[in-house]
Amino acid sequence: MKRWSMVLPAALAALASSPLHAQAPSSGPEHIGHAQLQAAVTPAADAPPQPMLAKLLGNRGHYTYIALRRTETGEPEVHEGWDDVMLVQAGGGTLLLGGAVQGGRVSAPGELRGGEIRGGQRQPLVAGDLMIVPAGVPHQMQLSPGESITYLVIKVQRPAS
Repeated sequence: MKRWSMVLPAALAALASSPLHAQAPSSGPEHIGHAQLQAAVTPAADAPPQPMLAKLLGNRGHYTYIALRRTETGEPEVHEGWDDVMLVQAGGGTLLLGGAVQGGRVSAPGELRGGEIRGGQRQPLVAGDLMIVPAGVPHQMQLSPGESITYLVIKVQRPAS
């Protein structure tokens, strides 16, 4: 059976390089049911534990949508040209926002990852929450041991200035 999940950081680094143009943009109406969303980030029974699963659900050219499940803290990230719209489906965690990234690396054009966020604000997130992270704002999903979070991210391309 084909596995549709990817492991981070390689998955999100690939997604970030040109947010998801690997999949041709869709144009018609689309429905993704609850079961399909849940299956997208459910590890196979025989799979080794993974700190994050991500599944590209679609690409509309100027925005993409991804299902994610994390069981560990992610790395700090900053996207120059993309807003992240997050909708928490299950579980919870804390999003560290703002401040400045120190010690990060350029992972793709317009993408900074890694290092440490200093001076950020903590925003707890739980199922049902909607969080919008504008382009240029450092952010990092943080989880305490034993926590997990499942969420959708819609990456919206900022218009060229």
